[in-house]
Amino acid sequence: MEEKKWAYEIVNGKAIIPQGTKKIVPNAFCDCEELISVEIPEGVTHICEYAFGRCTNLQEVILPESLEYIDECAFIHCTALGELTIGDRIKEISEDAFYGSTIDGITIYKEEPTGKMIFAIAKAKIRGKVIVPGIDKYVKAIDNFNWKWYDDNKEALINIMEDCGGVTYSMFKEYEKEEKIKAQKKADRKNLKIAIIAGIGGMLLFILIGLLAA
Repeated sequence: MEEKKWAYEIVNGKAIIPQGTKKIVPNAFCDCEELISVEIPEGVTHICEYAFGRCTNLQEVILPESLEYIDECAFIHCTALGELTIGDRIKEISEDAFYGSTIDGITIYKEEPTGKMIFAIAKAKIRGKVIVPGIDKYVKAIDNFNWKWYDDNKEALINIMEDCGGVTYSMFKEYEKEEKIKAQKKADRKNLKIAIIAGIGGMLLFILIGLLAA
């Protein structure tokens, strides 16, 4: 059987990716059981499909701040991943990028997430926390995403999002509800105050008219 040739060198379980690399090519390390860690250098903007697919012993992945795209199945069935940090330059993550992978935790600095990006989280098995900049924007992205056949997974996603930056999805929804109730009560009090003032004013006017008529 012909020996598997990786797109990049591996030394003592660590991938050696040259400086100046712009993308990790498709299938670069796919099915590489000897790969344990990889530090992707700054300047890389694209991790292509199946680049690290089924690397079952891959534990440490350091992603560059320059990263913009993580393609379909880029980390599919990576069952030993530690914590991942994804910078704010990310533009899209395929919804199957981490399919079937086990991840200790994910931190994403993207302020405005896309529906696919969030669904990519849902398809992974997150052991720890998912930390994001603002839960309200992620909740909005969840609610606005066209889930089509994925309605059954929406509940799973909400469960995964249960502890984002200290605020859970359900807590946010409850807070949103409470704020609406508070706003309505405030409006009701204002309207009541206006009605009372108007009533007192009308009564005083009636008394004044009566006194003038006497």
